Amino acid sequence: MADNEQRLMSPIVVDTKNAYQDLEVIADAAKVDPKYLDFNILSISTKYKIKSDGDFTELSDSERNIFNDDEFISNPDLAISQSYRVEYFDKRGKKEPLLPKISLGVNKNMTKIVATIKEDINVKYEPNFEKELIGSIRKKLLKSEILIGIRDTTLVKEINKITSMLRIKGIIDKSMTFVVASWLDPVLSVDDQINYYYKTKSNKAEESDRVNYSDRGFLQSVVEGEVIIEYIKAKDGQAGRNVKGQLIPVSSAKKANQVEIKVTDNIEVKEDENSVKYISKKNGYVSQDNGTYDVKEELDVNEVSFKTTGSIETSLDSDVKINIKESDILKDAVGAGMSIETNTINVEGNVARGASIKARNVTIGGQTHAKSVIEAQNANIAVHLGRLVCEEAVVDRLENGHIEAKKVTVNSVIGGEIIAAEVHIGTLFSNANITAASLVEIENLKGTNNRIMIDAGRIMDYEDKITQASQKMAKLKAEIISMPKELEKKKNIIDSNKSSVTLIKQRIEELRNGGKTPPQSFIAKLKDFQSLVYEYNLLVKNYGAKKLLLDDLKDDIKKMQSMVFEAKIINKNRWKELNEIKFRLIEPKKDITYVTRENELARLIMLKHLVIDEEDVYEIKRSNEID
Repeated sequence: MADNEQRLMSPIVVDTKNAYQDLEVIADAAKVDPKYLDFNILSISTKYKIKSDGDFTELSDSERNIFNDDEFISNPDLAISQSYRVEYFDKRGKKEPLLPKISLGVNKNMTKIVATIKEDINVKYEPNFEKELIGSIRKKLLKSEILIGIRDTTLVKEINKITSMLRIKGIIDKSMTFVVASWLDPVLSVDDQINYYYKTKSNKAEESDRVNYSDRGFLQSVVEGEVIIEYIKAKDGQAGRNVKGQLIPVSSAKKANQVEIKVTDNIEVKEDENSVKYISKKNGYVSQDNGTYDVKEELDVNEVSFKTTGSIETSLDSDVKINIKESDILKDAVGAGMSIETNTINVEGNVARGASIKARNVTIGGQTHAKSVIEAQNANIAVHLGRLVCEEAVVDRLENGHIEAKKVTVNSVIGGEIIAAEVHIGTLFSNANITAASLVEIENLKGTNNRIMIDAGRIMDYEDKITQASQKMAKLKAEIISMPKELEKKKNIIDSNKSSVTLIKQRIEELRNGGKTPPQSFIAKLKDFQSLVYEYNLLVKNYGAKKLLLDDLKDDIKKMQSMVFEAKIINKNRWKELNEIKFRLIEPKKDITYVTRENELARLIMLKHLVIDEEDVYEIKRSNEID
């Protein structure tokens, strides 16, 4: 072994397909330990063939760019072969180049190799640095049986950049990562499929992740331009090839969902190379009759219940109109627990316990249950016992139900609660709570224990605005109180220093005219005075702005308050005893209350604001004349 360590092997050039395997053979023949041997790649021989029984064609270095064609290398019949002319040498007889650490990585498909050159302050630039670094990377690739010199145009460019950095800076001051070689990823085949998008919209779980068994997707709403069905065409993929030149095969696309889809003129068919799309031409719901799809706007059903349709949810913008025909007073047209959302709904009969209706336009010819909820823009209801929230409500009879709206017209009120900007009542019986912003008008009063309130703050959503305005006012008042003292303090300082600053200005000017530099203390004194004047002017400006803002907030509250004094309570008949009239002030928060007397004739009741001895006085004004 001692002889092996001293004997140096002479360089030898060999053509090989596996440089590392042949290194062992060369070392054994030269009776040298393989650890003392290395090699340089002198040239690369690349051959290919298309037919399995054909001959290989050898390519020159420049002709290897034939493999840059993706279509060419995806050919499953392509075979690639490489051999290398290498020079084996004894490392002990040659100075080993100082190179940075190199790490290589490969992706899952083995179609891309990435190299990272580590930062290194010890590496020195030498004329053959670039060649040695490229050779070192390629030898690492050969060790993993990866083809070299193919689809690796970025390798030389990136190594050139690193070499330039080393030559200019003298060090490699940061790690650099780049692509060494990029081959071809496979493109997977796409099996054909058909998507019924309009159906999947109704199969979503509720927010609580519980399945709503009452929602059976009876009606699927769509809007104009919405894709309701799509057939995805089968498309064969493309084979890939990895960095070893091995083919990455893909399976053929499957066709198992080719069906004939018939549609009416309400559905547009758009076809391209990838799919066939069926697009709704209008708002409505999707129907299928005798295998033909259509988009309709109006639906007639006898009832909506758990046993028949389940809940029906389209959308407010769908233009779908639902007519529910059940009118038997002993049955429910909308069953217990059912939920309906659509644009327009006409219910000829009753709405049961726990039912929920949401629509732009609602008409109910029967009775709503006390535990039902209705949301709408416009609602017309025969007998209302449940909860109604809308823009405008017209109700024939309110029986202990709840109504919130901008405008409410009720023919007969037998208990219940109304909250609206404007309320019109035909006949008012007993035990009703009515809150309005501007008007309560009663044609005929027949009961007692009714509470009628004017509360503009609540109806017009002023409460939050008033709270915010009050908080701002309190903050502004606190800030404004302390500002006059601060202004006076700064003004006194300015006034007391004016004369001395004037003298300093004159002295600075004299010195400059005489070609002399004024003392730094003079300049500093002048700058301090100018800063003080700037701060004073800014404080004056802020003081004025805060006072204006405070006045604006006071005006805003007055405007909101004025609604209370303009509001009217009208009763065109005589009053019954013990009906409570209340006006709620916004600022200060205060209720002015009046209780009516039996047979009292006061067709118009308003709140009057007086100022007596600089104090605000509020009193109920009653009149027999209706303005």
